[in-house]
Amino acid sequence: MIVSKIGIYTPHNQYTFGRRLTPDEEKDYKTNALQPAFEYLGTEEVAMILHGTAFPETDREIGVGSPYGKEAAKIIPFQILHGFNATQLGPVGAINDINDVSPYKSSAFTKNYLFTDFDKLTTDKYANILSNKDIQSVFNMPDESKNNYAYSNFADAFANYKYAIKIAHRNFKTKLKEKDPKALQLNKEYCEFLNKNGSVVKKEALFNILSENYGTNDFSTWNDIDKNLIDLLKENNTDAIERYKKIIIRSKEDFETYMFGQFIINKQIKENTKLRHEKDFKYISDLLVGYSPSDRWANQDL
Repeated sequence: MIVSKIGIYTPHNQYTFGRRLTPDEEKDYKTNALQPAFEYLGTEEVAMILHGTAFPETDREIGVGSPYGKEAAKIIPFQILHGFNATQLGPVGAINDINDVSPYKSSAFTKNYLFTDFDKLTTDKYANILSNKDIQSVFNMPDESKNNYAYSNFADAFANYKYAIKIAHRNFKTKLKEKDPKALQLNKEYCEFLNKNGSVVKKEALFNILSENYGTNDFSTWNDIDKNLIDLLKENNTDAIERYKKIIIRSKEDFETYMFGQFIINKQIKENTKLRHEKDFKYISDLLVGYSPSDRWANQDL
């Protein structure tokens, strides 16, 4: 390949990285620098590799970044300016083992709730079910040292999420009892979500509760009823039905909160997808390399 045939790009103005480009400079940069190079190389897709937890956050953050939050939305115009039309993410399924947070063994059926943008829950669209005070009281201040750092705080992220989503769910139920119009609209969306995804989400919620009860998500160590609970329920096994009822009564709030959290993250993913479609920008999720424990438990014929 003779690279010299691309030609030498001479900008109309001398750009520096000490400031943002003006609208005219952006157009010149894209039209006369990037596009000719892509056309010469026959390149149609240019993706930036950026895992979900690596997205930047500002103000208060949960402990990991999110590809669906407000800060992620700000990155897209920057990526488009520099010729990218996609982001290559890792798998975006739910992680249910704090000791093994690899996204490559996450759930294939439920979403990573750690990607929730809790700031959105303080808005009318989410019936104001969370306050800024709730967020500021426990969420983390981002590193402002300007030093490079590469580690997410998963232990804190799990704890922060559990705290915030429980408060949000309690506030949601209170507002429903008060017949708050915004909460009623949000509940309509929630019911639609459960009608479509309830079966899968309930299994995941049940698995998480049992994992906490046993102190491990290795279901091969559970008792015979619990390790085979889903299949036994399908068979209308009396002992399994009674066991299921006991779990739900004893852990009702955890069960309902998990399902509500899945509704929230799915809603935010849809909103982010709409935004990206408007900008003709894609997210590409990487493939899993195995089954998560929750998927294997809920679908033991896998």
